[in-house]
Amino acid sequence: MEDHQRFQLGILLVHGIGRPRPGDTLVHWGDALIKTIGPATQYEVEVVSERATLGADRAPTPGGAETTLSLTYREQTERWIISEGHWAAAFPAPTYGELVSWSFRALPWSIAINCAQRYWQFQTQSWNFSKIIAFAKTLGNLIVSLALSPVFIGFFLLVLLLGPLPFPELRNLLFAIQSVLTRTVGDSLAFVESPTRAALIRTRIVELLETLKSRCARTVVVAHSQGAAIVLDALGGMVEPHDSAKPAPDFVPDALLTFGSGTNQLASQKLLSAGLPASLGKNPAMQAMKGLAAATVLCFFLYRMWIDHSQLRTVLETFAVLVVLVAFTVTILVVGDRRKWRESLAKRIIITVDLTGVIVLVLSMGLDWFAPWLLIGALLLIASSMVKILSSDLRMAVTASVRKPEGLARWIDIYASKDPIPNGPTRGIDVGPRESIQISNLGSRLLDHTAYWDNRDEFVIRVLRLCAETAASPWLAMLPEATQGLSERAAWRVWFLRVARRVTWVCWISLFYLLWTEHHEDLEQFLSTPGLSDWLPVQVVPGAVLIVLIAFGVWVNTRLLQWIWHWWVRSEQHTFIACHRITTMADGGGYSALVPMAVLVWAMIMATCLTATPDSWTRLLNNVSHRSAGDKFMLVISSMAISFAWAHFSVKLFLKWKPEPHAPDPSIPST
Repeated sequence: MEDHQRFQLGILLVHGIGRPRPGDTLVHWGDALIKTIGPATQYEVEVVSERATLGADRAPTPGGAETTLSLTYREQTERWIISEGHWAAAFPAPTYGELVSWSFRALPWSIAINCAQRYWQFQTQSWNFSKIIAFAKTLGNLIVSLALSPVFIGFFLLVLLLGPLPFPELRNLLFAIQSVLTRTVGDSLAFVESPTRAALIRTRIVELLETLKSRCARTVVVAHSQGAAIVLDALGGMVEPHDSAKPAPDFVPDALLTFGSGTNQLASQKLLSAGLPASLGKNPAMQAMKGLAAATVLCFFLYRMWIDHSQLRTVLETFAVLVVLVAFTVTILVVGDRRKWRESLAKRIIITVDLTGVIVLVLSMGLDWFAPWLLIGALLLIASSMVKILSSDLRMAVTASVRKPEGLARWIDIYASKDPIPNGPTRGIDVGPRESIQISNLGSRLLDHTAYWDNRDEFVIRVLRLCAETAASPWLAMLPEATQGLSERAAWRVWFLRVARRVTWVCWISLFYLLWTEHHEDLEQFLSTPGLSDWLPVQVVPGAVLIVLIAFGVWVNTRLLQWIWHWWVRSEQHTFIACHRITTMADGGGYSALVPMAVLVWAMIMATCLTATPDSWTRLLNNVSHRSAGDKFMLVISSMAISFAWAHFSVKLFLKWKPEPHAPDPSIPST
């Protein structure tokens, strides 16, 4: 019997950026998929993992970890293969020196494109409050991010320069940092800047797909982060804009699912590497960064130069007016860039602004009285760069190389609401009938990118449905369907976690400020007590100790909030996957999680308020210490009762503000 007759479906799991060990992706993703099949089908489908191998360089899958599954439903048996697309070891890693050199060009550009992508989502809409807010946030993020980018570049360079120093402990730490950076950011460098490395990665994916196609009747590719861009590149979905359409290769899968895709970012990096269009001129992100650096230095210079407060006030007022004018100019140019009859005018204004900025910079060299005009030149340089970054010309140039691969029947693109890597759906000029789906993981820019497989109801069930649909499995109708109502409820749950995190972070920052300003001497006295000074390895710097304690408190507090929230979410996810109706708040569902979260938040608020009140902690401790054991016990019990009652009341208020969406019923088929 031939291989393609033995297996109904082959699933290729392609990992993202980084260097996971062979088999890690197969175990993590494969287990999540397999464990969902049973409850999602009311355990009527029996799943058995027949064989698993790490692929020890022997046929038919050289170097690829895989597992074969047997799925039995009412005496009908299917056989699937889950294979790992491990491409991290397919190429030699770049050196750290190459990474530093590349970061000088790529980091500001990457930051600018990442910020602009959020605005591009609203660019085609008419101007309303949401678009104004998005535009303001984009400008703010651009300015802050580009202002901080020299700090990160300086850190990369510092790690490189300090590496050869003859201090073993320092060298080990620096080499560890270099290793982490080359294993992560270096993957993007290899794909964008090195044609040979990119060909090695592409060939690895092609070989795995060809092997899987030869053994299975149908195939599905599930790719994450940079792996999504690599798969698109291998299938011919990332090409130069002037290239003609190529015929579909023989190894195109029947379906592709990308999640947390890094295609947007890597397409922009390939554009930068190949050279920006003539209409954009030089790298606008670098121009804006230079303008920001010049404006920062000049503001400090003006402050030191004009000590007289009356003159300083005049300068600052003039500067404020100029900032408003620059923001207004950027707005007009961005709006005008949407209309063809204004495009030529906008481009001429940009050229004029650039020339004016250069002339002003030249004329003001060494002239103290001309320093304000030097500041104006820097602001004009920033304004013209921002217009280029947010323009539709740049958006078209970045997305021109991304298109739907020829011969691909179905493409689902999933992205988390706060995942900074895709920063929205994958964009292209000819992506065809692609399904772009936004889900809600954790509502965190730091954690969303790696939390997809923990999202069982919005993500894992969609992967499973795609596999079952592609394989034409007889038990497909039993699977629950991720509907719009489910997505609304998931976003609603994430909203509570985000609010709790933000309030507690504000409290911790306030505590740090209060402890540093009001209780600095108490902290020094505490650290100098004989009991601590004997074993602390310090002449401890109080500020450093306070930072460590606050950071530890933030970590513990955040972990507790997330643990309680995860308990609630897992309960609802399990209920949905088992095809049962989710218990609403009216029936008591969710209160067992929201009330403890509210207790933690109010405890932080009370601690901050007590710290802000002089001698409040001392009076409280003295009052408690003079009570009997019975009184202390009753005080604890009554305090807990009051805390839970107030937390319950506050949850009620929040539910009035943020009403609970309709709980989806997976037992009712969607229309």
